[in-house]
Amino acid sequence: MSTIKATKWEAMQFVRRKEIIEVSDLVEEFGYSPQVAHNKIIRLEKAGLLEKLGVRRGAFILSTKAHSKLEYHERTERSD
Repeated sequence: MSTIKATKWEAMQFVRRKEIIEVSDLVEEFGYSPQVAHNKIIRLEKAGLLEKLGVRRGAFILSTKAHSKLEYHERTERSD
């Protein structure tokens, strides 16, 4: 399996499709090592784009901020 360097947008779109993600989901989807996937999640969380899902340990969902950014990005992309 080869590694794909996902952009922030690609990672957020993946989370939106999946709804709930864990480190293993990024490992499987993008071929990251568990450490790289964990770091990606932490960076997105610190940026306010992911939120911990309280029910499941290590599970994350998109934040309201991320949904807004994705919608804006998609609208502006279509108008180009």
